[in-house]
Amino acid sequence: MDRIYEALEFAALAHEGQFRKNPSRRLPYFIHCAAVGMTLQKAGFERTTVIAGILHDTLEDTGTSFEDLFEHFGRDVAELVRAVSYPEPDQPWRERKERYIEHLSEADPRAVAISAADKTHNLRSLLDEAPQIFEHMNAPKSEQQWYYRTVCAALTARLGADHELVKRLQPLVDRFLAM
Repeated sequence: MDRIYEALEFAALAHEGQFRKNPSRRLPYFIHCAAVGMTLQKAGFERTTVIAGILHDTLEDTGTSFEDLFEHFGRDVAELVRAVSYPEPDQPWRERKERYIEHLSEADPRAVAISAADKTHNLRSLLDEAPQIFEHMNAPKSEQQWYYRTVCAALTARLGADHELVKRLQPLVDRFLAM
């Protein structure tokens, strides 16, 4: 089986029963995983990065372990997924986000690209559902705006303003900040 299809199947099973926070429609979480992978593939990233993009939330949001990813997809994919996962998910929201942004300054450039693709799809979802989406978020609108402004600046610093993923993300951040 093609490794990308294998990753899609793995993510679908790992996220089974999970849904996005979209209040107007009940979307399976897996849609987000596929969207991140597709964004990376369209941007020309190699198979390993696309696979890690599809699996990017498995360590954080499912019972999947690093060892599970290593066994099924190899060390490189498992390390990339770990690089985009919050290391201490029980920390307060702001602290977790600040540590993640700091981490981006030294992360593998492929992990930075995965993060950019993830934030792009997250913002599309937020903008589609605004303003009622904020009732379902873990932080208020002002904190969400701080996060997306700051994470976009960190991603731009690492990838460059001319990078295709930054060019997709920046207009979404601008729209989000103008809300």
